[in-house]
Amino acid sequence: MWVKRLKVQNFRNLRSATLEVGGPGAYVLHGRNGAGKTSLLEALSFLVPGRGLHRAGPDDVRTHATPDGGFFADIVRPHGALTVGMRFGQGQRQVNVNGQRAQNQAELAAVGPVAWFTPEMDRLFADAPTPRRRFLDRLVYGRFPEHAADLGRYTHHLQNRAKLLKTPTPDADWLAQEERQLAVRGALVTQRRAAYLAELAPYLSDVRVALSAQPDDPGALADLFAKNRARDAKFGVTHAGPHRAELTGTLGDVPLDEASMGQHKRAVLGLLIGHARLLKATLGEAPCLLLDEAAAHLDAAARHALYAELLALGAQLWMTGTEPALFADLPGATFLHVADGAVHAG
Repeated sequence: MWVKRLKVQNFRNLRSATLEVGGPGAYVLHGRNGAGKTSLLEALSFLVPGRGLHRAGPDDVRTHATPDGGFFADIVRPHGALTVGMRFGQGQRQVNVNGQRAQNQAELAAVGPVAWFTPEMDRLFADAPTPRRRFLDRLVYGRFPEHAADLGRYTHHLQNRAKLLKTPTPDADWLAQEERQLAVRGALVTQRRAAYLAELAPYLSDVRVALSAQPDDPGALADLFAKNRARDAKFGVTHAGPHRAELTGTLGDVPLDEASMGQHKRAVLGLLIGHARLLKATLGEAPCLLLDEAAAHLDAAARHALYAELLALGAQLWMTGTEPALFADLPGATFLHVADGAVHAG
């Protein structure tokens, strides 16, 4: 997947920018801090289900002096082209794919695979487990687009069950029905996560990841929800299910929750590169990769090795940095200067 044309208006600190892109390859966004480099990556990150690389709400991303903001993207995939438009404002996000209003975010999973790295991900395996699950699920979307819809339905039924358990005397039949639906979707979520990790493993080098065991049979999962009703009602938390799965990893012999920030970065970038290799092998296309400050704090040898691995993917790479010199040994890169709310060639 690659973006052929991107038009951004009143999005974060980008007033107006239109980019005509030649194809896959490396595109370097450089400029001072706060110029809007990451804002452009954030717009692209909304091409997949979720709230983008900064977990932002609709009113957080528009320029606050305007009632709304958004972007249009022309996308090229092996099976054809498509256009995605988004408007943000007044507490809502409107999504159109090929001129048709999307009914839900899950439809974006079919637009194409997008994955990203941000500086905050240097501690992905050291902090709370929720961001790791989100990271994994975004990767799974790229391989299995239907995962987004099943995860969305799972979350919906999880919330419904929680509401029922808050009532003094929940209807037993209604509760059992919600748990059955929850179990069906939850089993699919677990199965696809496991299938993805099994496929990913051969494409990784020195990093390995594993997901904590979860029931992948709907009957067993429904029984588990029923068994935990009293406990879940007492504490207001659903204690078991795919939403509690823990992603762990190692880099060589080093557990990632004990790794240095440099080792973390190496591991997460290794996972993204492995993901891109997997998609290219199975789907015939690499994902669009958004790499925010990925080259920062790397020495020249490490940068050279990273760039070589990235270019070998044949993907469209969007990379940011304050100084163009960081990308001097990135052959064939297109440089774009971001300043004053606009993007310029050079």
